[in-house]
Amino acid sequence: MGITLGRVMRIGGSLFGVVLVAFFLFHAPDAMAQSYIGNFCWNITVIERETGPVSPETFLARFDVMHMGGVSYALQGAVLLPDDNPFVVTGAAHIIGSDIYMNLTGTQAHASEPWRDTGVMQVKLALSNLNGTFYEVSNDFNPSSPLDDPRGYAAGTVTFTSCP
Repeated sequence: MGITLGRVMRIGGSLFGVVLVAFFLFHAPDAMAQSYIGNFCWNITVIERETGPVSPETFLARFDVMHMGGVSYALQGAVLLPDDNPFVVTGAAHIIGSDIYMNLTGTQAHASEPWRDTGVMQVKLALSNLNGTFYEVSNDFNPSSPLDDPRGYAAGTVTFTSCP
């Protein structure tokens, strides 16, 4: 009597199930270790676009921050724009040395025009005061034309502020 593939699969499947259950029993509390840190706000000042330096434009960014464990954080929030829909942003932050690096992605559907914007940005903050710099690369699309603008770029400063 030899061992058939079906028997190996039943044994392997059962073993996998036991390992999976053991993993969740012993590691589930660690997986739930994230904790809400609070609501944080920054003034985002754009000083450069793809065409070069521009007159400064300042917007408020508001994030809920979760500590995921170790030096990792999750962020959910929005850049609030006057007279337009918010630029909704999500991402991760990591403390590396004396700095915080955030990698964020965001989207926006404009209120008064058909353009749809997407952006990927990196923010670097000093751990000592939570101020720093950012840059964003974006790709925008107008579904009514259809026009595509993949050349979007913005950069500037980030200043920690109290949330209104």
